[in-house]
Amino acid sequence: MLVLKLQGTSINQNFPSLKHGKYAVAIIDDQNGERKLNRDFFGIPQEGFGISNNPKVSIKTGTPKFKDASFTLTSNLLCLFI
Repeated sequence: MLVLKLQGTSINQNFPSLKHGKYAVAIIDDQNGERKLNRDFFGIPQEGFGISNNPKVSIKTGTPKFKDASFTLTSNLLCLFI
């Protein structure tokens, strides 16, 4: 887990030691600093979140599968917008 403080409206993060392969990224806007995604009684997130490839997330679809959120890193530079 990597914890970053948001300064402004975006974050740029480098991961220089990643090997080429398949990855997925999940981001949580942890408003209260508990290091977890707070959910209500029905399991609906109460804090902001994002997932690589922006897969559809709903009560019906549930948590996305790795195959839907993953991307293949084949070069030393990749820019994701989540």
